[in-house]
Amino acid sequence: MNWRQRVLVGTGLALLTGLLGLALGRVPFIRGVEWKLYDVRMRQTVDPANAPKNIAIVDIDEDSVRDLEPLVGRWPWPRVLHARLIDYLARAPARLIAYDVLFLEHDRQQVIDIGGVKMSGAESDKELVDATARAGNVIYLGEATVVVDVPADADDQKARGLAYRLG
Repeated sequence: MNWRQRVLVGTGLALLTGLLGLALGRVPFIRGVEWKLYDVRMRQTVDPANAPKNIAIVDIDEDSVRDLEPLVGRWPWPRVLHARLIDYLARAPARLIAYDVLFLEHDRQQVIDIGGVKMSGAESDKELVDATARAGNVIYLGEATVVVDVPADADDQKARGLAYRLG
């Protein structure tokens, strides 16, 4: 058999197999078996015992928001708090920090007081940009932009726009 005949036979077998799979997928019994196997695969996926040991998830949940409220207020937290978390994770040392929080506008707080350290919202924004740059291994999972105020007399036209685009 030459190579053209092999290609034709292979293509025919692939097409026949695909059509057979589509037809079997319409049979209720086969569909039920597939759903049962899907359930088994999903249970294995969500079982913490099967999770990779070298991945840690730091979750910002309602308990976190409630516990930190006396220190930093309700959500959204100041950017400086996120910056400190990134600094902490970078010292761990994390190989990669995947951060899934959207920063869609400036930190609007006029004065931020965390543990006696006071700063403006713009300084808080800059702290997050600096922490991200220092860590060098932060990926923002959502479409995120950290915006930093730049003086109006800045020479660089781009510097007056988005200072640090992430995502």
